[in-house]
Amino acid sequence: MSAKDIADIYRSRFQVEFLFREGKQFMGICDCHSRNTQAMDFAFNLSLSVVNAAKALVKHYVLNLSSANCKLLFHNAMMIERFLLTFGRLPNVNKNQGQKEHYFKELLLYRLKAT
Repeated sequence: MSAKDIADIYRSRFQVEFLFREGKQFMGICDCHSRNTQAMDFAFNLSLSVVNAAKALVKHYVLNLSSANCKLLFHNAMMIERFLLTFGRLPNVNKNQGQKEHYFKELLLYRLKAT
């Protein structure tokens, strides 16, 4: 085995370890309390899939976000959508356009840490 092959394998190993670490810290790999093997497999695979999907989305939109910030961004977007659906009114798009965009962006990026 050449030195380049060994370095490539070692680099891949670290990527897998980072995937598991982020899955544990941010996406709830260890939060499944079921004793059913199929449910545990599903929860485990779902957590790792969410980590990969978040990384792909961040890469697609060329954002520099950590997994924690990505999770927080998704949470904020879901909360904004829930507020709008709960109140049954969409904001008036024509009135105070610049100010509403500012508030929307502020809510969307709420508590995100600079990276």
